[in-house]
Amino acid sequence: MNSIKEIDDTTTMFYQQKNKEGYQLFNQTLNTLIQTINALNTYKLENNQINIDEQKLNSILVNAMTAMKQDDTVLLSDILVFDLKPILEACQYELH
Repeated sequence: MNSIKEIDDTTTMFYQQKNKEGYQLFNQTLNTLIQTINALNTYKLENNQINIDEQKLNSILVNAMTAMKQDDTVLLSDILVFDLKPILEACQYELH
């Protein structure tokens, strides 16, 4: 999944306090995440073979948005790496 690599690339910039570069990467990461989540939801509807906790996912996304609004790039990175990325990795594992 491209979104996993993009999360890694974006959060690396934020952790290094390279916020301008991080936000530039985050724009692409956000677009990729939207496409990934839409594809996973479509796959779930069509095949019912993937386990996605939609409430947990929505909660993570709300927390990420709150961190963005507070301009807290470290918190945003932690949410992406420790909360969102494991969900995407689990979905990727289920699909293979």
